[in-house]
Amino acid sequence: MLTVYYSPDWKMNARQAVESLCALPEGRRGILIVPEQNSFDAEWELCAQGGEGISRRAEVLSFTRLAARAFSVVGGSATPVLDKSGRLVAMAGALELLRPKLRLYGCHIAKPEFFEQLLQVVDEFHAYGLDAETVRRARSELTEPLSEKLEELCLILELYDSVCAKAAQDPSTRLDRLRDALYDSEFAKGLHVVVEGFTDFTAQELAVLEALTRQASQVTVWLCCDSLRGGQSVFAVPRETARSLRELARRADIPFRDIVLPVQKRGEPMEHLARSLFAPRPEIWEKESDQLILLPAADPMEECSLALGRVQSLIRGGTRWREIAIAYTDAGTYGPLLETMLERCHMPAFFSGSRDLMRHGLIRAVVYALEAASCGMEANAVCEYLRSGCAPLTRDEADRLENYIFIWDLHGARWDAPFDRNPDGPTLELLSQEALAERLAPLQKARETAIVPLLRLREGLRTAQNTAGQLKALEAFLVQIGLEQRLTEQGIARVPRL
Repeated sequence: MLTVYYSPDWKMNARQAVESLCALPEGRRGILIVPEQNSFDAEWELCAQGGEGISRRAEVLSFTRLAARAFSVVGGSATPVLDKSGRLVAMAGALELLRPKLRLYGCHIAKPEFFEQLLQVVDEFHAYGLDAETVRRARSELTEPLSEKLEELCLILELYDSVCAKAAQDPSTRLDRLRDALYDSEFAKGLHVVVEGFTDFTAQELAVLEALTRQASQVTVWLCCDSLRGGQSVFAVPRETARSLRELARRADIPFRDIVLPVQKRGEPMEHLARSLFAPRPEIWEKESDQLILLPAADPMEECSLALGRVQSLIRGGTRWREIAIAYTDAGTYGPLLETMLERCHMPAFFSGSRDLMRHGLIRAVVYALEAASCGMEANAVCEYLRSGCAPLTRDEADRLENYIFIWDLHGARWDAPFDRNPDGPTLELLSQEALAERLAPLQKARETAIVPLLRLREGLRTAQNTAGQLKALEAFLVQIGLEQRLTEQGIARVPRL
C-alpha cells in the first residue's frame, strides 16, 4: 500500500515519520529515505527517539545510499563506475566515432568544454527518464534546425550509452540500475519504507518508488503541503508531486490513500503569518501582539538595523544566540548588509545555505592578489584585494587608497614609483611640497603596507620556473601581509561582548 500524508508543518512531518519507524515491532525492518542534505539530522533524530536498539530494525538512507545498500546485498557493488575523467574520455570516444554524421555539432568536437555540456545533457536525459526513442518521437513535432539538433543528440546519447555499457557504468544511471535490481530481487520484500523531506521526485526516483511499492509491505510518503486542491501557491510543487504519486499507484495497481493531517494551532498571530507570508495578496495585521511585531522601515539597511536591535534586546533578556534566527528573502541584498552589521556589532552568526566561494574574505584576497600580480596590476583587481578584509589595511585606509587609485587611474608601471600627486585630484589650487608630502604620508604608508607586497608577488610569479616557485612566491606574500595574525584578530573580534 502507498500512503501519502500531507501537512504544512515540515517539522511535524519529520518527527512523525521517525516515530512511525520507531513504533515498528521487533522483527520488522524499515528504512527512512530522505534527501542527501537531511540524512545527518534524520539519523540523529532516529537514534534520539528510537534509542540504542533502533539501528537493528531501521536505517536512514538517501536514494544514492539506498542504491549502494541494495547492490551490496543483491550484487552490483563491484560494477565499475566512471569518474569525471572517465566520462570525458567516453564522450570524446563517442563523438570521434560520430564525427562524419554530426553536421551541426561536428565543429565543436575539438572543444573540451563542449564535452562537459554534453555530459550535463546526458545527466538531464537520464534524470527525466528520457531515452533516444522518446526524444525522437518529440522530434517529429519540431522544425529545423531544432529537429536536427535533437537527432544528433539522440545519436550521441545512444553511442555514449553503448560505450559505457562496454567499459563502465555512467554514475547518472545508478538509480536505473537500482530499479532493475529491485525488480530482479526480493531486497524490499516486507520492508516498511518511509519517504520524507522531498518536495518532488525525478523520473528515476519515481521509478525506484514504484519498484519499492510492488514489494514493500508499506510505503509512506510525507509531503509538506496544505491541501490537495487549491491552497497556497508555495505548496504547488508538492501538490503536483501528490498527483504523480497517485498516478504511480494507479499504474502499479496497488492500494492508495492520502491523509491530510490536522495542523496544531499556534495562536492567531502565527496562523496569520503562515497564511499570509507567501500569499499574493497578504492580509494586513493590525492587532497588538507579542508574537508578531511589524516594524516599518525605509530601506533594507534600516530593516537590518531594526532586526539587530531586536536581537540585542532578546540577548539582554536571557535568550541564547542559537535560539534566534533571522530570515530574509533576497540573499544578494540582505546577506552582505547583515554580515557587515553583525561584524560591527560583535554578534556571532552562522549563515546557512549555499554561499558563493568568492564571498569569503580569504579566498577573495588570494584570488584578486594573484589576478593583480599576474595581469598588470589593474585597478579593479587591486581594489577588490583591498576590499577583501584580509589586506593589511583598516577600512578607512583602504577607502582612501582606493579613491587615490581611481582619481589617478593607477595601473601597470605606475605602481612602481611612490605617490606624488594631489589626493584631491586635479585642482586649481597648488599645494606646497611640504603640504603635499603631509597629505600623501598616509597613502605612502598604505602603499608600503599593502601594495609593495603585491609588487614583490608580481616579481616572484614572473621569475618562478615552475608551479612550486609560484606557490613559494604566494606563501611569501601571505607572510608579508601578516595574513595569519589578521585572521586570528578577526576571529577574536567576532567573540560577542555583552
